Amino acid sequence: ADRVKANALFLRALLTSTASKAKALSTARATARRESRNTPIGTPCVIAFESDRSRPETFELPTFAWSEALSPVTGKPVLHYDESRPLTLPIPLFPYTKPTISVPRPAAYLIPAGWPDVEERLKAHGIRFEKLKESARLSVGTYRASEASLATSPYQGRARVTATITRGRENREIPAGSLYVPLDTELARLAIALLEPESPDSLFVWGAFSNVLESKEWIDLRILDPLAAEMLEKDSRVKSAWEEKLKDPKFAADTRARIRFFYERSPYWDESVGLIPVYRLDAPFAGALVSASPAPPPVLDEVVASR
Repeated sequence: ADRVKANALFLRALLTSTASKAKALSTARATARRESRNTPIGTPCVIAFESDRSRPETFELPTFAWSEALSPVTGKPVLHYDESRPLTLPIPLFPYTKPTISVPRPAAYLIPAGWPDVEERLKAHGIRFEKLKESARLSVGTYRASEASLATSPYQGRARVTATITRGRENREIPAGSLYVPLDTELARLAIALLEPESPDSLFVWGAFSNVLESKEWIDLRILDPLAAEMLEKDSRVKSAWEEKLKDPKFAADTRARIRFFYERSPYWDESVGLIPVYRLDAPFAGALVSASPAPPPVLDEVVASR
């Protein structure tokens, strides 16, 4: 009962404060939406950050005196508060953050056809997109994941993914029906947070693209052995990298890792392994598009204005 009452009081105070600043908040929101639509392409965009512990502030915390006792459950000390002895403690507060990863803002993203779950996720967020009417070969920014690992236990029903992301630029065939997600919208920051794989809440991190981490093909040693011998004889860089890898006892004893070393450098390697199906465009797409996403619902300030 106390917890429910505390939540009700908090929400009442929050809504009262919001209502008292309605005009200023509405103006700030309109400004933020306009800036999100009109931010120039190439502007640095923060996609990951952390607390800035170099700028602490002091917060006076009202609490009670406490003592420690051994917990019979955990066998470790647990705090017991004495509500007859109130006190106030100065504690450090870290209200500021600093960026850890920033990326230049693209003009748009492309998602190759064949990812219906991603399409539904964009629709659910109200992010506008269109579809390519015809296939096109384009120079695009790419993301390749390596050293990927999945969380050992699920969180919110999904296994989160960590990986090293390498950015590049490639000429790729984009099939008809691929999603075109422009960023001239008030939801640009949300689209960036979902589609940049290094964002901590990106679709990639939440497992939406984990299929690309799986190698579906393999190679027979009867084919690979002569290829590997030829590589070591004719390519000094491969030979140097191979000799360096063999210094690692774990690698040297791992048959599959040894095969993969040469397989990745052979003409038969599936180059799409690790290629995240999200491409960056530095300029708006000039080809034919088909409207695909539903019109977003009216926002609150537009509803209020209409009344």
